[in-house]
Amino acid sequence: MVLIWAPIVEELVFRGFIQEYVGKINKKIGFFISWLTFAFIHIRPSLMSGASILNLVIQFFPYGVMSFVFCYYYYKYEDIGKNITFHFFYNLIGTIIIFI
Repeated sequence: MVLIWAPIVEELVFRGFIQEYVGKINKKIGFFISWLTFAFIHIRPSLMSGASILNLVIQFFPYGVMSFVFCYYYYKYEDIGKNITFHFFYNLIGTIIIFI
């Protein structure tokens, strides 16, 4: 499920909707909102469990970088299909690493 549905749904929501439509008003703001909301959604379980600030910062860094890269990729190519494929391979690599 993570490999197939997460890239499709997340890219359609964060890049295809938030970044695209807010970007029609202001591309930089669309990029910024998409970047931060994607990163915060991924650390939300830690926020809700009362994790320390240090733990949240440590978790935010990889998700923030990943989100920034996905936003930039969409900003540059404006092709949601490429983003979904890129996101799929990113998740695939993470999944393989977990099972090694």
